[in-house]
Amino acid sequence: MDGNLGAAATGIAFDLRSSFATTPIQISNVTLYGDVGVHALVASDLRDLNVADVTAAGLDLDGGAHFVTLSRIAGGSGDGVELAAGASLHLTRSKIEHLAAGRGVVVSGDAVLENVLIADTGGAVDVQGGTLTLRHSTFADSAFGVARAAGTVSVAHTLFWNNAGGDLTGVGCSAVSWSNACSPDCSGVNGNLCVDPQFETGSYELRANSPALDHGPDPIAMAGHPCYDLPDALPNGPRLRDHDGDGLPHVDIGAYERDTILSPPEVQDLVWDEDRETLRWSEQPGLLYHAYRGDVTALAFDSFGVRHDELIPGPVPNSLRDTDPPAAGAAWFYLVTADDGVREGTLGNATCTERCNAAACHQP
Repeated sequence: MDGNLGAAATGIAFDLRSSFATTPIQISNVTLYGDVGVHALVASDLRDLNVADVTAAGLDLDGGAHFVTLSRIAGGSGDGVELAAGASLHLTRSKIEHLAAGRGVVVSGDAVLENVLIADTGGAVDVQGGTLTLRHSTFADSAFGVARAAGTVSVAHTLFWNNAGGDLTGVGCSAVSWSNACSPDCSGVNGNLCVDPQFETGSYELRANSPALDHGPDPIAMAGHPCYDLPDALPNGPRLRDHDGDGLPHVDIGAYERDTILSPPEVQDLVWDEDRETLRWSEQPGLLYHAYRGDVTALAFDSFGVRHDELIPGPVPNSLRDTDPPAAGAAWFYLVTADDGVREGTLGNATCTERCNAAACHQP
């Protein structure tokens, strides 16, 4: 089902049952009201939902496997999501906010939460059984962060802040990595911090001076989805960005990745001449340029070829010329960076990540 519609203010808006239990029922682009937004006994694929003012549960998932993305649950006195034992949930790129007494997510089955904001609730996540895998999320201004009575919990790259009853209950700091947790204080364990994250006024995005920026493992160790897209964020934005200019694109803690543009910026308007040997780009005054070349089969965010500055002729700083063709059946890739004398600029973005340039290999 795909459409812009609402449901009545009482009862269950959608009650999902099917004899084809393994085929997910798809619902997208709807606004739901009622005691329960969606009750599901079978698998579902739920996208771009706006669930408002529920009194029992926004999503009551009693069976099946569920994928929920780009959705918002807000208002009312009920829980955001209730996941029963035996059911599973992948909740991503979504927000759960302003639940007067309700908990954000109640877990008894197996849940993965990734790129999720839960704020101003009666408790972010209540784990009563099953498993919770939590990545790249922000839990703030709630009655508690994660409370575990049973089951197992794993937390990475998640920002906890100002949760009245504590950030973690029943979860040891050894199960948490590269996150911000102060109650208990997990700083000094697994790369964790306990700091004021410095949110932007009126949102949970990070300010330019936030200590939670660029705080993660080396990019090669990145786990999880490399893109992020909260309803008010840039679509499919890169999760790995270089904020501090050290050439390493580290992930920020929390649900939001700051869109930092460093100087000098990415080189623009690259085009080949008709001779197929000369590559030109838009020149910016006062900048020098570096050229990288490598085999296309090896191109990755942490593999950007070898520097070949000898390909850039001195009198024409905004072009390179390469008369050395690749072997038969092979192909070169070329990347060009700008250099302002203080730092070398970005090599550009790969799929949802800025290419790493921390240890450039110089051609002798």
